[in-house]
Amino acid sequence: MTRAQWMAVGVISLLCAASFSAQARGGNAGGGSAAHISSQGMANTNGPDSPDRDKGKARAADRAHEHGKSTKHKHK
Repeated sequence: MTRAQWMAVGVISLLCAASFSAQARGGNAGGGSAAHISSQGMANTNGPDSPDRDKGKARAADRAHEHGKSTKHKHK
């Protein structure tokens, strides 16, 4: 093996060792934001586990309806 190949193997080994040690400590790379979110923020979330996950115009219509507004524009 050449010197460059040995260096590549060494770097990959170090990265693997770091990931294994992070996993051994719980594997939670931060992830404490849920403890800091307000009840209003929890109600407004659009995450993958959200019970009403809308996107785009459907989400805008839901949000406007919550505020008593309409997303339909009136043209003269």
